[in-house]
Amino acid sequence: MFVFGVAQVSVAFGEHLTWSGFGRGLVLLWLLWWLWSQFAWLGTAIDLQGRTASIVAIMIAIPPALVVAAAIPEAFAARGTQFAVGYLLVQTWSLAIQGITLWDNPATRQAWLNYAPAAALAPLLVLAGGIAGTGVRPGLWLVASVVNAVSAVLGGRSRGDGQWRIDPTHFAERHSLFVIIVLGEVLVAIGVAVTEVELSLTVALGFLAAVLVASAVWWSYFGFVADATERALGRTPPAGRASLARDVFTFGHFPLVLGITLYADVVRHVVPHPGATMARPTGLLCSAGSPCSSATSCTCAGVSNECSRSSGSWPSRS
Repeated sequence: MFVFGVAQVSVAFGEHLTWSGFGRGLVLLWLLWWLWSQFAWLGTAIDLQGRTASIVAIMIAIPPALVVAAAIPEAFAARGTQFAVGYLLVQTWSLAIQGITLWDNPATRQAWLNYAPAAALAPLLVLAGGIAGTGVRPGLWLVASVVNAVSAVLGGRSRGDGQWRIDPTHFAERHSLFVIIVLGEVLVAIGVAVTEVELSLTVALGFLAAVLVASAVWWSYFGFVADATERALGRTPPAGRASLARDVFTFGHFPLVLGITLYADVVRHVVPHPGATMARPTGLLCSAGSPCSSATSCTCAGVSNECSRSSGSWPSRS
C-alpha cells in the first residue's frame, strides 16, 4: 500500500510543480508519512510474531489505507472525501489497537493517554477538510498535519517509566524500509523516463547520472546513517528512547523522504530531456531534493553519533 501511496504522491508533485502545488504535495506526503509512522509505533506495542489476532488487526487497516493511496492525486479535488474517510479509519483503528495493547501497563498507558487526544483530533480535521469545500481543505489538512506533530511531542512528555516501549532494531528497520520505498520510486521514475524517448548519448548520460545520484543517496544512508541511528537508539536508556525515536526517526527522517521524493520528479524531467531548461519554480523545487536528503542524512548521523558518545543519553522533553 505504501509503495502505491509514494508513487501517487510523486505523481501529485510532478503534475503540480508550482508553489501552491508543492505545498499541497508536502501536506499529502506528510499525512502518508504519518500513517507509516503510526504503523511503526504500533509495531512496538503489539506482538506480530506470535499472535494471530495482532496480524488480523493490522490487516483490517489495509483496505482503508489503499483507499487513501488511490485518492491521493485528486485528494484536493474530487476525491477529498474518499481520502479523508480512509485516513480517519486507518488512524483511529491504529490508535485503538495501541490503546488496547498498552492499557494494562501503567507506564505505557500514561504515554498513550498523553498522545491519544491530539492523535484522535488530527484525522477528524482531515475528515472535516475532506467534507468541506476545496477552498478550505488545504488549510484544515495543514492544521491536521501540525496536530499530528503536536501529538508526538505530547506523547513524549511523560517522565521516568511513563514512556513508549521501543525495540531499536524493529523501529529502525521500519524507517529504513520507507527509505527503500522512496528510492525504489526514483528507480522506477528513471526507467519510465528512459522508455519515453529514443535512447541517445545525452539521454544515456542523463540516465547514468540519475542512477549514480540515487546510488550515492542509498550508500550514504545505508552505509552510515541507518547503522548510526539504530546504534544510538539501542544505547539510549529506555526512559529516553521514545524521545530519540520521535526526533531522529519520526521527525528527522521526513526531510530525507521529501528530498528523495522530489528527486524522483527531477529524473522525470531531466533524464528524457537532459539539455532542456526547467522554468521556475519547477527548477527550484526539483533542485531542492538532493540537498534536502543529503543534509538530513548528515544531521541524523551526527546527532546519533553525538548521542552515542554521550553515554547513550538523550534529553527527555518535559
